[in-house]
Amino acid sequence: MASAESPTTRERVELGRSLFFDPRLTIDGNMSCSSCHQPAFYGLTLARNPLACKQRLHPRNAPTVLNAGALNIVHWRGDRDSLEDQVAKAATSPITSGQPDEKAVIDRVSRVSGYAPLFAAAFPNEPQPMTIQNIAKAISAYERTLLTPSRSMPISPAIKRRLHRSPSRLDEVHQHRLRGVS
Repeated sequence: MASAESPTTRERVELGRSLFFDPRLTIDGNMSCSSCHQPAFYGLTLARNPLACKQRLHPRNAPTVLNAGALNIVHWRGDRDSLEDQVAKAATSPITSGQPDEKAVIDRVSRVSGYAPLFAAAFPNEPQPMTIQNIAKAISAYERTLLTPSRSMPISPAIKRRLHRSPSRLDEVHQHRLRGVS
């Protein structure tokens, strides 16, 4: 959940949403967080091993980002200290982003027009707000707004068809919901 050190503010959520959907952060500029954690598919992908940067297969499938802010264990291996730690490590992962280090990520982000004022608004008390830690705080703030939809929220027929093709990708609650079981 959000903390005093990392509050979920409107400005951070807005910046985080932009970063979450922006493929320009990766080395080849064709993948974003949303490429694997697709909002239309409950924050995950239907691929067993999704494509990562440089068109390589990722060794693990993408867990959902819905309710990620409420988790005590983040990442498949459970080796992340927090949601922010997961985002920061993904941003510099050779598989996920392809970026060699934090400096490369910051260099890439700083070249995108429009991000400087968003970082300044999201982190107003910091002299240099564009850091990997703040990227992680912003994306995490956005991810904390991604919650499991209500059981009464309708699922589009197109999504139902796609999900039924790969029922193993759904957790038990979503399978029951698709069958109309309460």
